[in-house]
Amino acid sequence: MSMAGSPQLMAMASPGLEPSVLTRLRAAGLSLDLCENVEQVRARYPHTAYRGIVVGYECPQDTTSELRNIGPVFSCSALGTLSIIAGDLAQLLASNTEVSDTTNLQPRSIREAADPNTSANEPGAVQKPRILLVEDNRADADLFSIAARRAWGVEPHINHCEYLQHALEVLIREEFDVIYCDLGLPDARGLETVMQLQRAAPRTPFVVLSGSHLEEMAIQSVHLGAQDFLLKDELDAQRLRRTTFHAIERKKNQNQLVLQAHYDLLTGLPNRALFQERLTHATAKARRCGTKTGVLFIDLNKFKPINDTYGHDVGDMILQSVAQRIHHEIRDYDTAARLGGDEFVVLLDTLHDASQAFEISRRIQEAIQRPIQHEGLCHLVSASIGVATFPDNAETTADLVKYADGEMYQHKEINRR
Repeated sequence: MSMAGSPQLMAMASPGLEPSVLTRLRAAGLSLDLCENVEQVRARYPHTAYRGIVVGYECPQDTTSELRNIGPVFSCSALGTLSIIAGDLAQLLASNTEVSDTTNLQPRSIREAADPNTSANEPGAVQKPRILLVEDNRADADLFSIAARRAWGVEPHINHCEYLQHALEVLIREEFDVIYCDLGLPDARGLETVMQLQRAAPRTPFVVLSGSHLEEMAIQSVHLGAQDFLLKDELDAQRLRRTTFHAIERKKNQNQLVLQAHYDLLTGLPNRALFQERLTHATAKARRCGTKTGVLFIDLNKFKPINDTYGHDVGDMILQSVAQRIHHEIRDYDTAARLGGDEFVVLLDTLHDASQAFEISRRIQEAIQRPIQHEGLCHLVSASIGVATFPDNAETTADLVKYADGEMYQHKEINRR
């Protein structure tokens, strides 16, 4: 706790000190020195929350009634809580007594936001979210923690990083419900911060913390993919809770749209669009690094009779089983995709020799041919697989897929004989 009278207050004010300001009240006339002092300090540190402690006022027996008279007098925009202590200031300091709040000067909406009895169905009622806070200003970080405690009524789970690089390392080890980040970090500036965090945690909601002078840049960050921005001058419990809730919901809906746009809903594999995007990146990397990229085109043999005999539910089950087996046989950095119907395709990234593609093709072929047991029946499936490698068989992605498709049809004709 820092103590300062009016002459000392400006010299002692510092973001690193406990944000408490004490004043001595000599008479029931209620001097306004406390609010004047707080407003002076707030001019230098606008993002710090302050607590007032008034000492030396002999409260009457009806303390509650008296507080209703005293509270509004000391209510200023920067003062969060007010404690009124009877007795002498020197005795208080000598006893090292912990001062508890006697009246709360926060607006009613903020007090309700901190109420643990608030309905979980209210907007923003996220139960103790896991937050990554990337903020190099410790005073702003302290203010954020105070608002978070009031917002959820419990000690929040906040991992605080002062540098972007530290935050990126943390994201490798941990997952979070939401990321809050300042745009002016020591090792990253502006929109670069947004793009790096988006790449590191593409499925995690992201909110920009910004000073009013950077509001235009904060709006640009939303265009780049951030879910929202929050001005530090407007940070309070209610806004923090509501912003967190909305950011999580927006990201959840966005992730669902991405899933529908880039993944096959039956098998969970990437679809044609995502496969094509990854193939473009893989061939570009192969051209730079002097390596090879492989494509396997897979088509199931005589799949239509299975659908006609046993129905589409069994057919879907077999497609899901085949998808799992293909995925199991490829490497972590390869991609198995479903093009539609009974056609699958595999992207083999960073091959050093074309023989690697043929070896993986052989393993997939053997995996698909294993019997599939379902409801007491044994289903036997086989596949025709065409292999193509870049740049050996084609110079463009379209020609590479076309070559693999042609190879697959040649094998299918052999299987029919």
